[in-house]
Amino acid sequence: MDSVKQGKILIIDDDQGVVNSMINIIKKLELHTDFSLNLNDGLEKIFKGDFDIVFLDVNLPDGNGVNA
Repeated sequence: MDSVKQGKILIIDDDQGVVNSMINIIKKLELHTDFSLNLNDGLEKIFKGDFDIVFLDVNLPDGNGVNA
């Protein structure tokens, strides 16, 4: 049987409700999920991790996701 890489997803959003909703949906897909509630911590996780997808909010309290 071929081994399938499990996807890793990072959510960067300052709205805890949005983060929780996304995590609940992604867990049903049996994918690994991590999150950050601000841009600086999120960028640190991106550079240290190996994520397949990053969901990045545009308006964050410590920066703009578009300019990151």
